[in-house]
Order: sequence, then C-alpha cells, then structure tokens
Amino acid sequence: MEKREARKEVARRIESLSPGEREAGSAALVRNVLDLPEFDQGQCVLLFVPMADEVDVTELIRASLRTGKRVCVPTCSTKDHRLIPAELSSLDELAPGAYGIPEPKTVREVAVGDIDFVLVPAAGFDPKGNRLGRGAGYYDRFMSRPEFRAVKCGVGFETQVLDEIPYDDHDLPVDILVTDQRISRFRHPSRTYPG
Repeated sequence: MEKREARKEVARRIESLSPGEREAGSAALVRNVLDLPEFDQGQCVLLFVPMADEVDVTELIRASLRTGKRVCVPTCSTKDHRLIPAELSSLDELAPGAYGIPEPKTVREVAVGDIDFVLVPAAGFDPKGNRLGRGAGYYDRFMSRPEFRAVKCGVGFETQVLDEIPYDDHDLPVDILVTDQRISRFRHPSRTYPG
C-alpha cells in the first residue's frame, strides 16, 4: 500500500465513526494520556489543537493548563514548512492560522530543548509506532532538530492503526502510541529527517 492509499483508507475509517464514537474515543484517549508517567513528569508539553478529522485533545490542553504545566501548541511557518512551538496560557488566545488550524494570536516561541513531551498527530500508525503524516514533514523536521529531546507520543483513534503503513527512513516513529484502546511503547533505531 502506498502512502496516498493508506491516507485514503484511514480517512474512510474515520468518516465511518459516529459523532458519539468520536467523542467517547477522544475522552478515552485523553484519560490514557493523563495516565502516562511520561506525561505526568513533563513540565513543558507540546500538544496540538485538533482538526475536524483528528482525535479531540482539547480537554488534555485544559487539564495541562489547570495543573500548571507549561503548554505550547504548534504554529506553522508555511514559507519553510517549519513547526514553531508557541506558548499557550488559555484556549481564548487561539485564532485560525495556517491551514485554518487554530494558533495563538501572539507567538511566544518556546525553545525546542525545553520541551519534555510532544503529542504527535498523524493520519495513521502501525503497531510498531511508525506514523503516516499528512505529507508536509512539519513534525519530522521538528523532531529531527539536534536540540530535540522530548518523548514522542503518537495519538489517534484505534481505527487509525493499520497492520502496516508505508514509511521512508526519514519518517520518524513515535516512542509511545496511545489510542482510545491501547498504550504501546517502542524502541527504535535512530532516524533523522534530511534537512
């Protein structure tokens, strides 16, 4: 299966979920992330504001802000396809940004080396922690930066996990995969994004 076919298959699976299944799956996934010792110990976390076809992790952002974690979310520099982690103090600071994804209106950039834990969305995953991104390489570039040291936690609905997904050497896997039904940890040989 090629990447494009895999993305279509995952999109088809997500579309087949009812609103109730999405809501219940999102809530279960958030509970699973909150139970991770890696997340609990993270003082500075990079989360994401979900798009319509992604698991809704908004409650995780709220919980992180309530418990005093330093929270940042991605802003996208479309010129050079660079992900910039921006500090977030409240969901009220968000406004539509690149690709229509909400971003902080004022970007207070956070140093990559300060981040302990990164929530990584993807179109899909396989049971070994390989991820199928959306094709622009934002997260792969970001996670390949020399100062990056955070735990990489992939999240998605269980239906986004395919038996196998196509990946290239520069497609970075996650350290942990969390869905509404599982928590899996992995050890991977090192991969880096070219450029």
